[in-house]
Amino acid sequence: MHSKVIRQREINFCLPPLWLLSLSLPSWKFAVARSPPHRYAVGVQADGRLMRADVGPDAVEQEYAVQSSSSVDGWNLDIEGRQATANDAVLTEPVEVAEAVAPTLSRETESLVSTADSTPVVFNSDSDPCKLVRRAYEIGTDEVCPEQCPFWAEVKTHEWHGSERRVTSFCNFRCVNSHDCGKAEGLNPDASVADEKKMICRHCDVSACETCVKHEDECYTCFSGYDLVNGKCLSKFRHLHWIPLVLVSALLVYFLAWYLDLLCRPVTNEEGVQDGLRLRSLSKLRMPKTRHGTVPEALPQPPQPDAQALSTMQNGASNAAGVDAAAAPTESEDQDTRPLWPLSTNLLREPVAGPGTVLHFRYQIAIIVWAVALFLFWATVAGTHDRRLFEVGTQKATTPRDLCHAVHEGYQIQRNTLWIKVLFLLLAYIASMFGFFLFAKLQLQCYQTLDNHTTMKDFMALVVGLPRLQGQQPVESILKELLARESGQEVVGVSVCWDFRDHEETVMQALEESIAQTEAATQQPQQGSEAATQVQPQGQPQGLRWKIFGPWDQLFLDADAFPANNGSGSSSDAAVEGGNGTAEQGGGVVDMPRGAPDEAKALEELVHGLCSTNCAFAVFKTEEARDAAIQVFDEKQGANFNGKRIKLQKVDAEPDTVCWQHFSIEPWRVPKRLFVGVLIVLVLLVVWTVLFYLPYASFVFSFSYQDGAEPGNFMSYLLSFVTVGGNLFMYAVCAAVSEQVGFRFGDEREACYMVLYTAAVLLNISLDMAVTAIVSYRTMVGRGAHTFGGKLISELPTYDSVFESYPMQKALGNQLYCYCWPSCFFTPFFLEPVFALQLPFHLGKLVLRSHSGVRGRAAERTLTSFMVMDTGRYADVVINMSLTALILFFPSGYLWKTLLALIFSHIYIYFYDHYRVLRCVPGFNYSSATIDKCALRILAVPLGLVVVALIIKRNKDTCDYGSHCLKGKYLWFLCFDVFCVHLLVHWILLDFVMPRFVHSSVQRSDHTFEEVAEEIPCNWFSTNPIYCLRSRVFYKHNPPCVYYVRGKEHLMRKNPEAFVHFEDKEAKPEDFS
Repeated sequence: MHSKVIRQREINFCLPPLWLLSLSLPSWKFAVARSPPHRYAVGVQADGRLMRADVGPDAVEQEYAVQSSSSVDGWNLDIEGRQATANDAVLTEPVEVAEAVAPTLSRETESLVSTADSTPVVFNSDSDPCKLVRRAYEIGTDEVCPEQCPFWAEVKTHEWHGSERRVTSFCNFRCVNSHDCGKAEGLNPDASVADEKKMICRHCDVSACETCVKHEDECYTCFSGYDLVNGKCLSKFRHLHWIPLVLVSALLVYFLAWYLDLLCRPVTNEEGVQDGLRLRSLSKLRMPKTRHGTVPEALPQPPQPDAQALSTMQNGASNAAGVDAAAAPTESEDQDTRPLWPLSTNLLREPVAGPGTVLHFRYQIAIIVWAVALFLFWATVAGTHDRRLFEVGTQKATTPRDLCHAVHEGYQIQRNTLWIKVLFLLLAYIASMFGFFLFAKLQLQCYQTLDNHTTMKDFMALVVGLPRLQGQQPVESILKELLARESGQEVVGVSVCWDFRDHEETVMQALEESIAQTEAATQQPQQGSEAATQVQPQGQPQGLRWKIFGPWDQLFLDADAFPANNGSGSSSDAAVEGGNGTAEQGGGVVDMPRGAPDEAKALEELVHGLCSTNCAFAVFKTEEARDAAIQVFDEKQGANFNGKRIKLQKVDAEPDTVCWQHFSIEPWRVPKRLFVGVLIVLVLLVVWTVLFYLPYASFVFSFSYQDGAEPGNFMSYLLSFVTVGGNLFMYAVCAAVSEQVGFRFGDEREACYMVLYTAAVLLNISLDMAVTAIVSYRTMVGRGAHTFGGKLISELPTYDSVFESYPMQKALGNQLYCYCWPSCFFTPFFLEPVFALQLPFHLGKLVLRSHSGVRGRAAERTLTSFMVMDTGRYADVVINMSLTALILFFPSGYLWKTLLALIFSHIYIYFYDHYRVLRCVPGFNYSSATIDKCALRILAVPLGLVVVALIIKRNKDTCDYGSHCLKGKYLWFLCFDVFCVHLLVHWILLDFVMPRFVHSSVQRSDHTFEEVAEEIPCNWFSTNPIYCLRSRVFYKHNPPCVYYVRGKEHLMRKNPEAFVHFEDKEAKPEDFS
């Protein structure tokens, strides 16, 4: 004998005592069904047979030992009025018994009880094998029928409930010959086709077919909305399907013809291509001067003007002394003073584009570590307890017998191991929360360490509360004297924020013309002469070729590539030719181009007519002086200036992240504009849904799904198009909205974009999942799928019962996994370098080389990188994490696959972004931790999905064992409440608790502003558009402060009066040959 302890609801016996029972039953396990008015003792033999006995009204919970014996003497199991024997081969009323017992069966006991069968079936091993009816779980997966009846056919019984006929028996199969498919008694009449490949009787393979021709893959009658054509059911709207196909084909042919035309065009503008390639290379992230050991003093220095020259400058004279640009520098011409960062740069430590870049790449590594930890944890748990967890839910079910096998086996595995998944989810949630808060602490410490590096923000304080001042006044000098007097500290200068939003286009055009003139003036004399004789500005091309392919060319050419007046010269040409305007070599005073005195006067009037905003950037000589000045102003609660109380604030920003045009927007208007922007995003999302999702959903609802038929590949491609198009549409909308909100600093704008884009894409994914769930549900209904308890999917009363039914769990898990891999995790990022980087670059070169008149700035814009760096990658990471969290709601067989896919994809994304940052995108700067803080807050979404999955699975586990559990709307309300509470707790801990565990270690810089400005070209003056115009028009500095453009730093000339201390030769561009 052997014994085994089982936890059960057992009997308070009035029958034979427990020890007698244990001696009388051969290898049986027992449970008690609480189904008034009778209670049953249910025995399951080792071979899977089920017995029951009426044991009376009393039952209590207790733990007992069941021993095995070889006989049933002394124990009466009353089955249909007779005594059961050990050799009995009858299963009686299994559904009624099993449904009554199901809430109380143990995991091990229930694995031997099939509740997927309903009608009593008597087995007789001596009967004809072609008449033997067997349950699906008793048939081997590779078992075949005998030759005389080689096809498996499902035996179904039906009952009428009113006017509705319902199936009452499932998963019973017998072997038949081809002629008996759909004919023999008890067989499914719809499965009349003998499939010689799968060796089954099936429904005809015709979509949307209501009635099939017997034994043929032809349809007799179709569902409404379909036409019967040659035995097939074709949609009445099938001709409309050709419209998008024809349009896409025509567009593709048009594109290929244009591309071939580009290849065949003569090369007439190689110099323009070189101009564009040079700036494309120079605008990438480059190492600072000190990294390469360049000595700033070795560069040619402009002679300082004497007193007479200064007097002449103040009177508006334009003939001041310049610098001989042709003078040879003392250092080697071959030495690159600011090379590209090497590809071996460790972006986890080196702030090549500000501290935020390091935080960004650390964030990506953290997600990979999280996925690896979950994978290893799950592999250990599943491998230790039950290796079938790696496969549950992934079994293929192409036939009714396969589906019965999958439901029977998968449900038992999933239910018997549900406690393992609940425990895994609990530990995963706790570990993830702890791990990510530890990561947030490390991120803050990392940022504080990187912030100790000396940069421009260490010398700046934001002045707020200023009155509006007119541009004809020396506002910068007035404020400099005031701040120095009130703070007692040395102030280098003040960069005022001006209200120029209404004139932004005019201001930026004037700055670009000034840069073009300066660049033309610094060219070698012979180069300038050749450029003047060779470059002839052209108007828009004419002819048939341009009429046919011109729209494609204009997609890549700059908008100003073709001047409106064919004969007018460009600003750079005028600067080279001379005339009324002058361009001093070496960065001297540069006037407006020849023939434009009215424009110069208008620009001067514009500068004088501007008004300042209430903000300005005060630049102090040292960081210590800045901090002392802020402390003095705090103690004095500000200082009076023209009836206003001005104050100083410390701001976490760098000069090239300032949005100068937005300082005219009052801070209190930003939340209102943000609210309007969110409404715009929601409205456009609704519009996209109505125009694209609803037509698709309409088709999904109208499809028949008879016998498991699914929409064809065309509809799958259409859904992919709608999904990808929706994401790209939201990408553009969120970028435009975040730009128009009016944030004053680039990091705030990027953080807003990331949040909006993440929310929009998550809503888009929700729509995708809803459509996918509808397709899966209706497919299961069409197949006649049923639960483990024998109920049809279509008869389940609540959404949660449908969602938790194993067939739906299996189908949704498979759909979600296919949605994740490779569609979301890998494909977009694999195609991105081709279609967003290389293809636009290649086409831009081909277009530019065939237009001889496109030179200078127009050529540079044509080859500007198509994709700039943005915070969309944060959104991609959070979205992929959320999809991984969603897989936890479904069978465990997809979990390890999804985690492996996530790990592989994000390792690829990390290295791709590493290369993209260092070699592909224009330079950028994430100067603060604002973006990373928002990204850490958004992590609450995937972690919240984990805790919701924990609640649902725990509730399911409780329901399965007859304890109190929630159903229907009460369960969903609980999940929503817990998710919201999780978000609130996550954000409170992140914003208020975690910072208390991080000790600030601020170190003041020992450098002065002038020393740092010699190494960094962009400062608080060179990035201010209005100050650069005032330097030339109002203050008439010689040389003036040149507006900072990444890639054109070599145009800047040192002039302390204009607060310009940087000077360097042109960096060495890449070789694109």
